[in-house]
Amino acid sequence: MEENILTFDIGGMGIKIIKFNSKGQELIVDYLHHNHLALDKYFVKLTDLLDHIDEYICKNHEKVKVGICIPGIIDSQNFQVKSRSFILDWKDLDIKQYLQKNKLITNLVIENDAKAAAYGEFSNNNFKLSRKLNSAIIITIGSAIGGGIVIDEKIHSGINGLAGEFSKMYANLKWDDDAEAAGECSTMQMRIKYAEAIGKPIEEVSGKTIMEQYLKKDKHALKVVENTTTALAKMIFNINICIDTDAILIGGGISSDKIFVDLIKLKLAHYYEEQELKDLYPKFIESCTLENKAGCYGMFYKLVSS
Repeated sequence: MEENILTFDIGGMGIKIIKFNSKGQELIVDYLHHNHLALDKYFVKLTDLLDHIDEYICKNHEKVKVGICIPGIIDSQNFQVKSRSFILDWKDLDIKQYLQKNKLITNLVIENDAKAAAYGEFSNNNFKLSRKLNSAIIITIGSAIGGGIVIDEKIHSGINGLAGEFSKMYANLKWDDDAEAAGECSTMQMRIKYAEAIGKPIEEVSGKTIMEQYLKKDKHALKVVENTTTALAKMIFNINICIDTDAILIGGGISSDKIFVDLIKLKLAHYYEEQELKDLYPKFIESCTLENKAGCYGMFYKLVSS
């Protein structure tokens, strides 16, 4: 009998959990809050999170393969976190060694959360939607710009794990403009700019309300949406002109809005045509489908392919 696969996606408020069988069917969907572990209301020690996961695995009472996706730059080969997030005391901690006392874990993999989600979306397109993709760029539009790159059906992390850190890209090549992509392309920046324009608190503005006002031709919504989709189309063009992938998958809450995604597609097609590359337009440009389960699915697919 093949072992089941238990996946954990560590987020700022809690840990999403999905238990799969070997065929990818969801057996359990669960959530662990870690508020009680937080120091100073937000920060959490990595060892406390791992103890929380370890305890959950023990309660499961069966041998399982385990996948954990974690924020920050991750060294998946050496099982280490390499950059800060809301997680504390991560330096030099070998996660595999820390969890080795748990004999119910038969195989362990870790990955950056955005890369895991990207791999989940890519693999879901191949296995569930029967597409034969070899490579893809996955862009997640949220409070920042996340995502990942898949090449030859594998997550591309780069030498230092920086591949796919799209938020860090400079949004403008002018010498006197140091704006980052996160400040020009994210849903958060859309909300900030629209809230400032109409004189309301950001808490009263969402991506959904902006798109509703866009359809009503509100001048502030028109400006914010046009500027954001133009910036995203340019960013995607620049990334893909370097990597040249089969597909571009767009995620984040705003990606469920067809008009928003269609605007990006329209502008991206314009840039390909402007550069006389119309015939080289990517095969697929679509919205992601797994929503907040993508990270867990990415860890499932990583385990079955390892």
